[in-house]
Amino acid sequence: FVNNQNGKQVCVRDGVAGAEFDKIGREESAGLVFSPDGQHLAYAAKKANKWHIVLDDVIGPEFDSVNGMMLTTYNRSPVKGVLQWVPYTRGGSDCPQFSPDGSNVFYLAQRKTAEGLRYIFVLDGKPGPEYKGFWGTSICPNGEIAYAGINDFDAQMVFNGVPEIPNGGSELIFSPDGKHHAYVAGKRGRESVYAVVDGKKGDPYSLIDNLQFAPDGRVAFNTYLESSGYRVVQDGKLLPPVEKYRIARCFFSDDGKRTVYIGESSQDSGQDQAVIIEGKAAKVLPKASLVWVSPDAQHFAYITREKNATIIVLDYVKGPARWQNFDWV
Repeated sequence: FVNNQNGKQVCVRDGVAGAEFDKIGREESAGLVFSPDGQHLAYAAKKANKWHIVLDDVIGPEFDSVNGMMLTTYNRSPVKGVLQWVPYTRGGSDCPQFSPDGSNVFYLAQRKTAEGLRYIFVLDGKPGPEYKGFWGTSICPNGEIAYAGINDFDAQMVFNGVPEIPNGGSELIFSPDGKHHAYVAGKRGRESVYAVVDGKKGDPYSLIDNLQFAPDGRVAFNTYLESSGYRVVQDGKLLPPVEKYRIARCFFSDDGKRTVYIGESSQDSGQDQAVIIEGKAAKVLPKASLVWVSPDAQHFAYITREKNATIIVLDYVKGPARWQNFDWV
């Protein structure tokens, strides 16, 4: 508990009083914060207009402000029948915060400079790089703690205190086993964005979309090159182009054995589309939209419209006409 004495505040744990401070706990914080296993105690404390985090009676570095933050964790959950890492974000009033297993403690600090406020993410008592802005904190599936620091609108991903590639951070994804991460980095412009996998930058492209991992850890995405149009990149290598069709998206079959493209004859919905497996054997789907492919990539379904009716087609066999909208699951 917190005890007031002689105009100061002290934290008393198991009958033993800690150091004196002008104030313990922030107004929006829970005050005293225990680790999930109850073995560690931390709190924010103010002294001489500077804030510290105290962990098990060890006083951390001083800052002008310390804060909690929104925290994202990832759980394996079925999405359309496939186990994926699904983010869950919760409020962050506690300051500091413990990781779910209690092995890490962290918080966001601020320091005033002549150029303005600087944000510092502090992990296990070690301050990270200073940034002008800060966005997002994630507990990755492998236990790493990641966030994006921002300078002049350019984001930089930081994993366990180690900065990675500048101008990156969109579409952060994880491999099915949780051991690898990937995201898109770079700036908008001709061949100036690239995929980053485990901190390693790939070749530049004008577009990266549908970045994903296969169950075995391979990485693929669809892209655009002025020299050869819409293409698919797998493990850093361009797969053969597909004539007549613009690649709208690519993905791995659920068993991870095949790379599947969805090609469009036009960017307008309701035009012919095609299912292309490993760059060949295109199956043309007339006036299709919302294409699905079975986990083994042997069957396909899509939506089409005839005379204002909506029809589901499975392996070219049309279902009954529906005159109302569908609810999708």
